[in-house]
Amino acid sequence: TDLISDTDYNSSITSMAQSVNVDGDFSITKYTGTGSSDGWIKHGLSGTPDWVIVKCLSATYYWITWHSGLGASTGTDDYFNLDENDPAGHYAGSSNANQVWTTSGITSTKINLKNAGPVLENNQNYVCYAWKAVSGLSAFGTYTGSGGAYNASTGKGGVTGLSFKPRWVMVRQTSNTNRQWVIHDAFRVTSDAKTSNLYANLNNGDDTDSTHEIVFHNDGFKYTSNSTYVSINGSNENYIYMAFA
Repeated sequence: TDLISDTDYNSSITSMAQSVNVDGDFSITKYTGTGSSDGWIKHGLSGTPDWVIVKCLSATYYWITWHSGLGASTGTDDYFNLDENDPAGHYAGSSNANQVWTTSGITSTKINLKNAGPVLENNQNYVCYAWKAVSGLSAFGTYTGSGGAYNASTGKGGVTGLSFKPRWVMVRQTSNTNRQWVIHDAFRVTSDAKTSNLYANLNNGDDTDSTHEIVFHNDGFKYTSNSTYVSINGSNENYIYMAFA
C-alpha cells in the first residue's frame, strides 16, 4: 500500500492510500473526507470500473455498491446497499438522501463522490473497493430471469460467454425490494450443480433449497427447471452479476 500524491484526490479528501492489483484490475483505497463539498478519488484501474463498493469505517452507514449494469452512475437510483434488500437508491440519514455520486459519476479515472455521509463526510474514514473485468478471471454483467430452466433461444435464465468457469458468483435483482444478494461458490459445494447459497445482506448460514439451483459450466452459469427463486431467476426480471474464476 502506497501513500499517493494530492493529484489523486481533490480538496474534499484529506488523505488517501491505495493498493492496486494490476493483473487483477482491482484496487483498494482508503481515504478521509472533509465534508466541505463534493469530492473525487482516482481508482487506479485500467479503465472505468465494473463494480465499486464504498464503506465508511468510522461511522454506521450502508455498504454503498455500484455496478456497471445499473447505468451511468450519475442519478439517484444507481446504487444498492450491499447489506440490505432495499430497492436501488435508498439510504437514510442525509440531507443528500438518495444520491451518493455526483453528476460526473464513475469514470475511466475517477470515482466522483457526493458530499454525503455514506461516501464522504467530515473526519470520517472510508474504504473503496473497485474492480474492472479481466478476461479469463472476472466478469460483470446483466441477465434476464426465465423463472425456470435456461432458455438457449432467448438467453434468459443464465449467462454464457464468460471465457471461464466461475468459482464464485453473486447476483442481485435490480428493480424490486425484498430481493437478496445471493452467493454461490465452488468451495462449499464442489459439484457443478449447487443448491447451497449464502446471502451478502444477511447473517444466515448456508441456505439449501432446490429452487436456488445454479449450474456452473465452462463458459458461465445457468439455472435449471428447479430454479424458481425470484432473487436469482424470476421470470423476465433483470439481474446484475459478479463472477470470478
